[in-house]
Amino acid sequence: MRILASSNYFPEHVGGIERVAGDLVHALRGRGHTVQWVAAEPSDYPHRGNAEDAPIPAWNVTERRLGFPYPLPDPRYRRALGEIVEASDVVHLHDCLYATNLMLFRMALKMGRPVVITQHVTEVPYRRWLVRSIQGEAYRLLTEPMLARADRVVFVSERVRARFQDVVSCHRSEVIENGIEVSGFAPPPAAERHQIRQELGFDEAETVLLFAGRFVAKKGLAHIRAAAAQQPSWRWLLVGRTDDEDPRSWHLANVTVVDPVGHERMRAMYVAADLLVMPGVGEGLPVVVQEALVSGTPVLTSVDTAAGLAGHRALVYEWDSATDSLSGAIAKSLEQGRDVEAISMQARQRWDLAEVVKRYEALMETARARPRR
Repeated sequence: MRILASSNYFPEHVGGIERVAGDLVHALRGRGHTVQWVAAEPSDYPHRGNAEDAPIPAWNVTERRLGFPYPLPDPRYRRALGEIVEASDVVHLHDCLYATNLMLFRMALKMGRPVVITQHVTEVPYRRWLVRSIQGEAYRLLTEPMLARADRVVFVSERVRARFQDVVSCHRSEVIENGIEVSGFAPPPAAERHQIRQELGFDEAETVLLFAGRFVAKKGLAHIRAAAAQQPSWRWLLVGRTDDEDPRSWHLANVTVVDPVGHERMRAMYVAADLLVMPGVGEGLPVVVQEALVSGTPVLTSVDTAAGLAGHRALVYEWDSATDSLSGAIAKSLEQGRDVEAISMQARQRWDLAEVVKRYEALMETARARPRR
């Protein structure tokens, strides 16, 4: 099967959707499919990848100036995109809003190519009113019509599916949670964990709390700041890229801020932590939550995010901001202890990429075999 896969960025941009798209592309290629991966390549994030990848030069001004990632592709590459669509058997788009995906979607409809869309997120509660307003109109004018016209739609969680239940009929959609290359994440022996902690500057007896993601308001950084100030004995490790929040400006001695790191280095972060804390809202199913659990690290997340775990909410601790402070929820989670092997085993069984890619493969074959609607 000849597949055109498209995401907003390549993994050099360091984001969850980029990681998920890359893992899926690699797995499909491993199963013998020809996959051309199209994504924006801003000058500040040069791509180093497979020869079948198709990086599109783009301007990244909206992320730098306004705080939301929306690369604008160079229009001179429109013809090249059309040729890639024409050569494909199926077009797979990761999310709807982005300019490149919108162009590919229209081309696919015009050329009669089946379209599969994976919808990862719902509306992001941005702090700026203007950005929220633009996003709302974009969902109404772009996302909903695209989902309504796609041949097949995949939602990464039940929570995301619920948002679009009036737009996409059940027989054209299904929930497939993100797959994880589980071989790269596993609970380490106690001696290795002790060594990793030492390398990161943490004592064995210290409580280490981890956050990983962009430093934006929707991720709950204000709650983390309050918890860090209330409990100075807890050590915080914040891994991410500064956006509309800058944890370095908090000047808290128990907070260590690290720029985004690669796949292998993140495993060390998970292993070193006693708890991954993700208090944000407006998420689909964050990849860092999955990777932490596969690594055997307990996770505390918001009720909003936990709702996307369908029948497996017991995998994570839940924090309800209406009834408890974040520091209180952290303390309760830490009291529960950590059954590393049990956490990892459940997560591996649920999110093994090898099984997820088979579901995508079958879905794409079905979309290709059916006449276009």
